[in-house]
Amino acid sequence: MRLRYLNGGTATMRGEAHPLGATSILIAGDENSVVKQVHQRLGSLGYAVSAVVASGKEVIQRAKETAPDLVLVDVGLRGAVDGADVAEQIRARLDIPVVFLITRADDENLPQAKIAAPFGCVLEPFETRELHSTIETAIYEHKQEGLLAESRDRYRSLYNRVPVGLYRTRPDGKIVDANAALVEMLGYPDRKSLLEIDVTDGYVDAEDRKRWQALIEREGVVRGHTVQWRQRDGAVIWVRETTRAIRGADGKVVYYEGVVEDITEQVRAQRALLESQHRLESQQHLITRILDSIPSSLVVIDRSLQVVSANRNFLDKARRDASTTVGHRIEEVFPQVLLDYTRLPQKVQDIFRTGQPMEGGKVAYRAPGLPTRTYYYRLIPLKTEDAVENVMLLMDDITEREQLGEEVRRAERHLASVVECANDLVVSMDPQGCIVTWNQAAERTSGLKAGEAPGRSLLSLCTENQRPAMAEVLQRLAHGEIVKQAEVNMLTGNGREVPIAWNCSPMKNDAGELVGVVAVGRDLTERRQLEAQLIQSAKIASLGVMAGGIAHELRNPLAVVSASAQLLLERPHDEQLQAECAEKIYAAAQRASLIIEHLLKFARPQKERMREVDLHRVLQDTITLLNHQMKLQKISFREEFQPDLAMVNGNPDLLQQVFTNLILNARNAMPQGGVLTVATRTPEAGQVEIRFRDTGSGIPPENLPRIFDPFFTTMPVGKGTGLGLSISYSIVQQHQGTIKVESQVNQGTTVAVRLPSTDGPRVQS
Repeated sequence: MRLRYLNGGTATMRGEAHPLGATSILIAGDENSVVKQVHQRLGSLGYAVSAVVASGKEVIQRAKETAPDLVLVDVGLRGAVDGADVAEQIRARLDIPVVFLITRADDENLPQAKIAAPFGCVLEPFETRELHSTIETAIYEHKQEGLLAESRDRYRSLYNRVPVGLYRTRPDGKIVDANAALVEMLGYPDRKSLLEIDVTDGYVDAEDRKRWQALIEREGVVRGHTVQWRQRDGAVIWVRETTRAIRGADGKVVYYEGVVEDITEQVRAQRALLESQHRLESQQHLITRILDSIPSSLVVIDRSLQVVSANRNFLDKARRDASTTVGHRIEEVFPQVLLDYTRLPQKVQDIFRTGQPMEGGKVAYRAPGLPTRTYYYRLIPLKTEDAVENVMLLMDDITEREQLGEEVRRAERHLASVVECANDLVVSMDPQGCIVTWNQAAERTSGLKAGEAPGRSLLSLCTENQRPAMAEVLQRLAHGEIVKQAEVNMLTGNGREVPIAWNCSPMKNDAGELVGVVAVGRDLTERRQLEAQLIQSAKIASLGVMAGGIAHELRNPLAVVSASAQLLLERPHDEQLQAECAEKIYAAAQRASLIIEHLLKFARPQKERMREVDLHRVLQDTITLLNHQMKLQKISFREEFQPDLAMVNGNPDLLQQVFTNLILNARNAMPQGGVLTVATRTPEAGQVEIRFRDTGSGIPPENLPRIFDPFFTTMPVGKGTGLGLSISYSIVQQHQGTIKVESQVNQGTTVAVRLPSTDGPRVQS
């Protein structure tokens, strides 16, 4: 018998084998005749049938309450919920198969009923076989549909539980399915957000994508393709991918299925392992290079007295190669006479037993074809967990060292001989200044023997009044300074003082710490005698210069006196002439007296009346005194005085004389006028400075060294004595100060006078 289905197909009835006793059927309609007719036919087939004549809502409620295996619904059921709606809701909400009953009166609804019927329909007249076949087919299909849904759920559950990533893509690369492992692997929040993503866009390297495409097109499958994928947040992971193409009947690719395994940690571990292996190989190469670069010969020996390793130095010096050395017993490597002399086998066995290193000593060894060399050898145990596995024989070639040692000893003897034969005193001391050694010259000068000096302080050999100076020298040496030309007299054994010029240097170790002092002293006795002779000669020369200057300066006033006296003798009655001659004689005498007074001040400046002096007040008095003269010569003063200038201890009259001389010298250097700047300042603590800066003609460089010499002047005869700067220099020295001159021709001259200041600040006037 042929049956009609919703999709227009046909099927053969398979209901004969179905067990009827367990099947319950609910018949629903709004006409008793239809319901009764179907009820009778199904009852004859042994089904558990219940019938209801009611509206659509009531049918749904009844199906919910009774839960039948199948519901037969009259397609013409009327009401707010019609037959089609009843069928849809029962199937969707209650999961019960529904078959439509269609009467002849409902033929116009037949097409719609066929479309809406989930599991088929039966047309009036309702034949028993057709009812049976349709019902059994509907129940069977419903069960198969449930089994299929259950299988799909089980497949999806298994699919999602697979620990590796699974995906399915369309031919264009869009993902249409993916399991939970892939979603998590790529960092997406859920499966839905991953769908429609192009799987090939995840490739970090475009070349990997091209290789994958070429393989899948050529072979239809890609196995174990290791690539880098980019996660959702941009992070990069390593994956191993296997993909196959699923093709349809026409041979075209329908979709791709892929299995993806995250091997990032594995790749990292492999890389770490490779890096470790590389580092280990590098370390082994490094150790080998280090051993081969060691300038010592190195041989490693095991318990059986076989050589297990030898470095390049040993092989080269022994004229051997590794094949004839490594793996051979030491009797085959070293000459027997050497083994007997050093007792090397017994010593190696002792080290294996005791685990303690051993210093061997010196040994002479000659390789075939080479001269004899001297070695110093030692034996060192190589331990592992407190057990000696090998013994290392370390041999240092000390041939050159021995030769150098002998040369050093010869040099030391030579140096000691040089020190002993030197004419200067050579003394070595400890950091505290106690004598350690000194030479024969020191013995001769001091009168002390070599055995009497060591341990004594150098201070004890100095004169008492000069010990502080030597103590200062030793203190400076302790701070690492080098002291040159410190003159300290030495007291000899018989009480005589000997002037010594000391040059001292600190001795330091490699760490820069002071370990001693070396002092070289020169006896200045002969030099002092020679200097005294030179000073006496200089005095005689200076007296000659001064005598010439005095004669030159006094000749003019004496000539005036002589001429005036002659005129008075010739014309004793000329009163006017007498008056003129008297004035000239008086003026000449005053000039001669002034020259003598300047000489006395130069030779013996006054030392009395020393007191605290306000330099600003002295300068103001001097400027006021000379201001008229300066204005006549069109010279202006510029004062740059420092406020609160410190006081100085001095003689104000003598200082005024110094300032007067310097101002007058500046005036003479500016015959056409100019500016004279007088400035005061404090250049450093305890010092004050007065600077006189003019805009005059300057001093030629060849004259600068002589400007303080007595009677040296560039002024015309009768315009100056040449004693002004000399007297000023003497006064400044008397005040324990300094005077310096800087000058450039046609640019001016600057004279700087520095004087020591007192402790107190300047008193405001």
